[in-house]
Amino acid sequence: MTPQQLVKDAHEATQRIRQRHDALLQVTPSTATFDNTFGALGRVSYEADLVDGYLNFMYYAGTGIDAQEHVYRSHCNSMRMSRAEVYNSATVQKILQQWAATGQVAELTPERQHFVSRCTRLLKPLYDEPTRRQLTELNRELNNRIDEYIYHFQSVENSWHYVFRDRKQLEGVPPSTLTSMEENARQRGFGTAEQPAWLFTLNMRAMVDINKYCRVEATRKKCWQGVCSIGNTHKHDNGPIVMRIMELRQNIAELKGFSNHTDSVADDALMNSGKKALAFVDGLLDKIQPQLITHQAAVMQEASRQCGREVTQINPWDYEYYSHIVNKSVNKFSISELRPYLEYENTLKETFKYFGNLYGLTIQELPTTCVQGDTPCPAGHVEVWHPDIRVFSVQDAASGKNYGAFYLDAYKRSSRKFSTSCSYPIRIGTTTPTGQPGMPSLAALVLDLNKPAPGNTQLLSHLELRILFHELGHIFHMLLGNAEFAEQSSLYIARDFIELPSTLQEQHAWEADVLCKIGRHYRTGEPLPREMALKATDSRHDADYLNLLTQQLMIAKLDLEMHTNYREKFHGKNLDVVSKQLYSPYFPPSDTVSPSIIRRFPHCVEGYDARYYSYILAEVMAADMHEEFKRHGFNNSAIGRNFRKTILEPGNTRPAVELYRNFMGRGVSSAAFLQHLLK
Repeated sequence: MTPQQLVKDAHEATQRIRQRHDALLQVTPSTATFDNTFGALGRVSYEADLVDGYLNFMYYAGTGIDAQEHVYRSHCNSMRMSRAEVYNSATVQKILQQWAATGQVAELTPERQHFVSRCTRLLKPLYDEPTRRQLTELNRELNNRIDEYIYHFQSVENSWHYVFRDRKQLEGVPPSTLTSMEENARQRGFGTAEQPAWLFTLNMRAMVDINKYCRVEATRKKCWQGVCSIGNTHKHDNGPIVMRIMELRQNIAELKGFSNHTDSVADDALMNSGKKALAFVDGLLDKIQPQLITHQAAVMQEASRQCGREVTQINPWDYEYYSHIVNKSVNKFSISELRPYLEYENTLKETFKYFGNLYGLTIQELPTTCVQGDTPCPAGHVEVWHPDIRVFSVQDAASGKNYGAFYLDAYKRSSRKFSTSCSYPIRIGTTTPTGQPGMPSLAALVLDLNKPAPGNTQLLSHLELRILFHELGHIFHMLLGNAEFAEQSSLYIARDFIELPSTLQEQHAWEADVLCKIGRHYRTGEPLPREMALKATDSRHDADYLNLLTQQLMIAKLDLEMHTNYREKFHGKNLDVVSKQLYSPYFPPSDTVSPSIIRRFPHCVEGYDARYYSYILAEVMAADMHEEFKRHGFNNSAIGRNFRKTILEPGNTRPAVELYRNFMGRGVSSAAFLQHLLK
């Protein structure tokens, strides 16, 4: 995987796609079969997905591709255009539709029937020429606007920073966070051992701890202002761009015959309309509002007590600080007490061991070498693009079947384009038509940990443990679901179902049994005390969680409203004002008009547009499934292997609702989620 090889791959993929296109055009009703119609279409997509996977991986991993990025994207765009020609071809569509109308579809396996159904929905309608040209122009501008948005986002996020020279400015911030900020400052040339400095940047997790623990209001405000500057400066203003993106999506949806953008992307989702998704989000907001009002009153009371006067409005940089004080006074426990028991290397080893036993997998680290130039990679080693990268293979514990491997890219680097934790595919694994193993899957698990200085012990926060569990859930979903075609992989399942496995795994990080298995004190090696683990479990749905859930629900509501009711609620209006109006019933009163979070939230602009509610729906479904795990026991491999068989391995070979029913024996219930949330 080098920039030079990528150009060759893109060129070869383009040639193969054109050859498959030519072959499709020769198919007649008398010669048509599944293999030379929909099967051929699946192979066209695989060629393109493979090159796209390599390109995205190399760009976001920071492998040096950006030096000539336009060259590589040009070759890949040629490949994508060749694929689009196949999907837009009236002749190809007619051939596919004619075959799909025959009785032969009923003779296919259920997996292939589902594949045909999905491909039929993906085939673009045969618009008249003026409409087709208009859609092409609108989509071209939309892609350019999204690129502009991302550029503005990254420009500010990667450049804005603030150097604290006085330790008193950070009073109350946890020592581990201070150490990380000091090391980051030293690496960037700020401060010395004799006169230390502490660096705050926008792609550091320090903001969470400063919000909660820092006792200096001026510091909290300064960091909040830094975060709000993303997409909100004169040179990098994302406000007009967001409004134009909404307008473009509305226009595209209407040209396609839909009322709005949400409905245009909802046909392959569990929530198959914008109205249904909004009802789901609004319903949950209504249910949690009484708790919100009670907690916000307690926060105001605490702020009044500390300020020595009645506080009727609260600044956005103060709310989490006072909220945490209230929360701690109720729980008598802070989740930060777990940190000494979450040393990174031991936590990683025990996490892999726990999920390996649960799902019947062997997760094994492979030897790696970071080579330079044309130096060959030693035999038996895996080549990596940075010395910090590690590689792990995933195999079936009983049969030894190889499902593939994943890179672990754990530490922040200036060259890495992702400044957050995520998982993404590099190569989608497939099987042959007879079910024999084909190309294994390859993926990357990215964390955004600060690399400790030599000799220092790295301790994870509980949040970082949950992120590890979450992203590993995506990795299992990607690697275990080898199917015949790329569209049958987990990546193509209903968007509002795709977060379920990762969210379910994240919930394991709250269970006392799991925490006691994983946690070991970094100095003594003693296991995490069960009493402490039980306190962590009890704090699962505390005020901190309520605040996080409210934020997630409000982002989902804003995302849905702007993609469903653009003309009624956003057109011709101020983005920040409309956003505050939507938020006001659920957040405490404040005279500060905060910049809309959509200015700095790419999820709702690209990828999860009109579907950010998927994270909350995943919480509801995961809580439902989690009760099933709890009923059988978290060390019960039978329930884990059943989950692997019914949810992880099928990928997108069955409708998502069917997969859920196969595991639970019934449809989705919100009872478990609401029981814990409202107790």
